Amino acid sequence: MSLHAALQALRCVLPVLLVPALARAQPAPEYPRWTGDFAVLSANALFGGVSAGLVQAARGGSFRDGFTRGAAGGAGVYAGKRIASARWGGAGLVGRQVASVGSSVVWNAGAGRPSFEQVALPLGPVRFYLRTSGEGPRLQARVDVLAVAATAYAATRPELEWDPANSLSAGVMVFRAPEHRLRVAGHDVGGVTYPGTVVLDTSDEFDTTRSLGTFTHERVHVAQIDQVFLALGRPVQEAVSSRVPALRRVSRWMDVDLGSLGVVGAAALLRAPVLTQPWEMEARFLTGN
Repeated sequence: MSLHAALQALRCVLPVLLVPALARAQPAPEYPRWTGDFAVLSANALFGGVSAGLVQAARGGSFRDGFTRGAAGGAGVYAGKRIASARWGGAGLVGRQVASVGSSVVWNAGAGRPSFEQVALPLGPVRFYLRTSGEGPRLQARVDVLAVAATAYAATRPELEWDPANSLSAGVMVFRAPEHRLRVAGHDVGGVTYPGTVVLDTSDEFDTTRSLGTFTHERVHVAQIDQVFLALGRPVQEAVSSRVPALRRVSRWMDVDLGSLGVVGAAALLRAPVLTQPWEMEARFLTGN
């Protein structure tokens, strides 16, 4: 990518990175619910459009084409998150698939392919890639390396219990902490989401209603992780593996989600409080929790 393209990328991304600081500095007036929905929808469309536009431009394609189709994909991601935040059985699984189809549109737009040429359908620590046209296998599974690591870690912790029913409902591996409080950055939390893995606090101190709200909140985070990977992580992995022959074969069977780590790193550099980070604000708005 040229210096000019890098500067253009920084101009596009900077407002998004400043969201936590701006949100912390502004008061919180009351607005109609629809304005919040429109803002969240617009943010997802903007993220999809900018990321796909920049990726396609870096590949020598059209920023306008990537942006237009990527924005449409971002709107699909929003729809999936909306479903995932609902409180009915299987909402997490259905919402994750819908959001992933939207994220796949963003990924294809960035690559300059037809919008639905490759569709990623995640289930637990595995993504199934369906190719609708072109050469190559029609269906291929790739293991999410970070999701496998997170699941393996949770499975070896004696204080955690695997929850098969909620795992099926959410489309990710879900673990309960019935006698152990979860803490993040020194604060008690009701749940934690890692790539492909959710851990819920189900101790007696958390009532059923709050636990259900926390579960929907964490399911939105699952969709966010998939979104960042397909918009940024997978394109970066493909670019690197295309230049390093030894990684090309690995990339055919494994997903390495460095995009999510980059987002977390950016939040750490900004030193934004957890509740003002954009992904937390979105999850809290969609679930009311």
